[in-house]
Amino acid sequence: FPVTIIGLIIQGEKMAERRMMSKKIIHSDAFLDLPTSTQNLYFHLLLEADDEGFVNSPKRIQRTIGASDIDSQLLIDKKFIILFQSGVIVIKHWRIHNYIQNDRFKPTSYIDERSKLSIEKNDGYKLDTKCTPSIGEDRLGEFSIGEDSGVEDIMPTSSNIAYIVTGK
Repeated sequence: FPVTIIGLIIQGEKMAERRMMSKKIIHSDAFLDLPTSTQNLYFHLLLEADDEGFVNSPKRIQRTIGASDIDSQLLIDKKFIILFQSGVIVIKHWRIHNYIQNDRFKPTSYIDERSKLSIEKNDGYKLDTKCTPSIGEDRLGEFSIGEDSGVEDIMPTSSNIAYIVTGK
């Protein structure tokens, strides 16, 4: 059974009153292996997402709860969120977590980002690789990796995060 979270009213906008979380995702070993600060960031992103799972201010949420850039990067590396060059993110498993009735559904205003996604058989979002930017610096200060970017060696990944954190 999904877990229900009550929504908030932020900056005069009424947010959703309820958001669901699928145990299929949040009880998975991949999710539970994440640090608690990263899990907390994921939960807050779920709360703030629009009806299609898009969040336009992930850095604001990150700063508000005291999460680090490493927490955000872990969610990207572990494929729990998809980051667009615009700085908008989408929660990969949004459609597994939440189903919104047609009479309550409000389509996302991030049409360009939505057009770069397809839906996998398991209902998760997948970035259409034909639309992936090759290089650039996005709002989060990270470089987008593409075929000719040449920045693969300096990007934090799950394999080198331990070195970044501990120096070992």
